[in-house]
Amino acid sequence: MSGALGGSLSPAFPLTLRRTGGIAGYDDTIVLKADGQLIVDTRTVRGRSCTLGSSPQRRLIAALSALRLDESRAPVGIQTTPSDSSGTGDETSDPIHISVTDKEARPVDLSDPSLGEVASMVGALIADVTLSSPATTACKTPAVAATTGNP
Repeated sequence: MSGALGGSLSPAFPLTLRRTGGIAGYDDTIVLKADGQLIVDTRTVRGRSCTLGSSPQRRLIAALSALRLDESRAPVGIQTTPSDSSGTGDETSDPIHISVTDKEARPVDLSDPSLGEVASMVGALIADVTLSSPATTACKTPAVAATTGNP
């Protein structure tokens, strides 16, 4: 059945949220399941398990479920920092990109200006769960295996 947004399908969970770029060289992957469970992998954190609270979970899951898929092109996300298009060679303004794909690797289009609230929720979630100590999301980070001096 075709919808108002071009007959696109709804995304199938789990969704993969990716943040890349920026001066810090982000390369973060967050897998979001329909039940609000998250698995977080960054350059410094591997296998963090998080759980969205019930109210934020319902809002984010509902918002992402209502988005359209665009199977005709590469993932389209949001750019959260301005790029340097002045041609001055200023490399200090490396954009941060956030993209979302569903379990079939189909891109979820976050570029539509009307999706500002959804894009903001996704960006805030990524920013929180990738902190060394997440501020608003309940997370458990596996302890690094201690090395012993025993032969």
